[in-house]
Amino acid sequence: MTFSKSVRGLVTTICGLSIALACALGAPRSLDATEDFEKRVQKSIENGVKTLRSQLSDFFRVPPGDYPMGRIALCTAAILEAQVPTSDKAVDKAFRMLEDLPLEKTYSVACYLLALDAFWQQKQREESRSLQSELHGGPDQSGVAQGVIRKKMTRLVKWLVNARIPDKGVWSYESRPTRGLYDHSNTHFAILGIGVGLKNDIKVPAAVLSQITLHLHQARRTDGSSFRLELTPTSRFTPVTTPGKSEPTVVNVTPGGWPYEGTGVPTPSMTAAGASNLLIVMDGLQRLGKQRSGLTKKAKRVLYSALAWMSEHMNEYLASDSLNWYTLYSLEKVGDLGGIEKFNGRDWFRDGCETLMKNQLRDGSWRNHVNTAFAVLFMTRATRPYNDLYEAPTIVTGPGSGRKGVEGQVYVDSLNGFISARQFFSYFAKKRDHHTQAIAEQVVRNYSQNEKGDLVPLLVMTWGNHHDDAAQFARKAIESITGVKGKKRELYLKWHRDEQDVRAFYGSKEKKDAASVGQLLNRCDGLVLKTRVLDYIERESLTDTSLDLVQELLVNDLEYRQRVHALLERYTSISVAPPETNSSGKWKRTHAQWSEWVNGTTGRVLFRRARLERLVAQLNRRDQSREEASRQLEELLQFGREAVPHILSALKAGDFRAELILGLERLSGEYHGLDLKAWETWANNQ
Repeated sequence: MTFSKSVRGLVTTICGLSIALACALGAPRSLDATEDFEKRVQKSIENGVKTLRSQLSDFFRVPPGDYPMGRIALCTAAILEAQVPTSDKAVDKAFRMLEDLPLEKTYSVACYLLALDAFWQQKQREESRSLQSELHGGPDQSGVAQGVIRKKMTRLVKWLVNARIPDKGVWSYESRPTRGLYDHSNTHFAILGIGVGLKNDIKVPAAVLSQITLHLHQARRTDGSSFRLELTPTSRFTPVTTPGKSEPTVVNVTPGGWPYEGTGVPTPSMTAAGASNLLIVMDGLQRLGKQRSGLTKKAKRVLYSALAWMSEHMNEYLASDSLNWYTLYSLEKVGDLGGIEKFNGRDWFRDGCETLMKNQLRDGSWRNHVNTAFAVLFMTRATRPYNDLYEAPTIVTGPGSGRKGVEGQVYVDSLNGFISARQFFSYFAKKRDHHTQAIAEQVVRNYSQNEKGDLVPLLVMTWGNHHDDAAQFARKAIESITGVKGKKRELYLKWHRDEQDVRAFYGSKEKKDAASVGQLLNRCDGLVLKTRVLDYIERESLTDTSLDLVQELLVNDLEYRQRVHALLERYTSISVAPPETNSSGKWKRTHAQWSEWVNGTTGRVLFRRARLERLVAQLNRRDQSREEASRQLEELLQFGREAVPHILSALKAGDFRAELILGLERLSGEYHGLDLKAWETWANNQ
């Protein structure tokens, strides 16, 4: 499960680092050691998944007596995070069973949400891999759940919001318990479920987030001591050549945590649960535009305290004899939601995996299905921001990369290397912090001017359904590239499709027919595209677009209107005095004059005459290739005998190409060679 703003950006929220420094961390391990570790982890995950699939099969035969929804959903979420296909029969059967079960318990409803989120993310990954392009018919670019999945998520989130103890940011086993008893474990799962809703842009009342924040502030227990907290941020961009280093953040803070309930002593699992709750709430507050509120500042202070407690007690999280893998799962959520690679130099993920692999039984389990599910969720890094639909972009740096550019990539000054724009914006659409935005600005600025239209769908993806700074940046960048202002994302996706068609015209060796070019001119939005189509019309002398050009006189830009008007006069040899100002009324009258003229008999005849004259002139050019001359001859012959006077006129002028004689021969069926008088006699007898 991943979150989009403060959660994804805790590297910057906590560590305040420039993304240019977010590279490989510390002294790099050998590639052999890293590959061996990754292979062992993957094998351990595969064995755990086999056990969970077997457990689900048992549940299908005999449903569990207690928490059936929670147990089935937790196992299903784990195998989906391990990338078992969504089409798998076990997955399908599990969701069919979940659909038939009543909504009764906080744990169960929250786990159901985790399973739905895991299903949606895995479905997105599958669709992305199965398509050649993410931009045409690919997975939903907004990243949020849609359709039936979204409706179900909305219902479950609403249940959790209503299930809390009235006017409190805490939960118990049952919905709205009458005695007001709560515990931080049920509260953790409820907030995890609400976090799924927040990530998918499902509305959660601001009051609920406020209540959670206030409770976590009031319920925290400290001993008054001071602790030196050192947080090393997770690598986000991995250079393929020279690794860089990022500086850890160091603060002095009073450690504090939470007990299971009441005023007890803080525990590792509940403190990690409280820290992840704060990260989720901070994400929600930022989504509501309250990232600079006093509530968020209070949450951040408490979060530092909790992270200090966790770092101080890290041995308890990673102890081999604890056999409580929910504690490790809670640690994973904090580490990956917060973008933390190390707590005071301790690599929590690597050490946690080693602990889990050491305790895995021969049957692939960790004693029971609940612990096995938590272990698999930890090892797959189910919360990891970049274990998502898209991988983090790679920086190509080092000697030899230079500044000449790499195909499909863009140079970023502050990174001193090239990155894939597509990978980057897929990443930025999820991270959404100010430091990454600074990189986004450089990507847009440095991208090839002639190909900037490629960035539009990527920026639309960044915009999504958000209203934050990243979305505002994306909208402004889109407007700058397209020259179009609008409120709907569909408008810009249409612009991108039209822009691809325009580029296809320029990239084709064959001249496009006037009808298709004129239609494209009329349907294009904005002067950027219209001007490029107009350039093509002028370059190829597409006089038959005159009818379409008349419509362009209504575009509200004086310079553009004047250029269109000049082309009309050139292509028709008709003189119509244009307005000297951009008065809409005057240009409407000019448009009406042209429309009346072109729709009359004289206009249609003159348009055809102008087209014929231009075709003959092009065909007679000495610099034309044989292929081009042959194509133009075929186009000329479509006019039939109407073309004969124009060809004869060119022959009389002398110094003509042989294709003109060939045209007369094909039109007449006669052969008079270079005998001009014979051709004139034939023409006069027709």
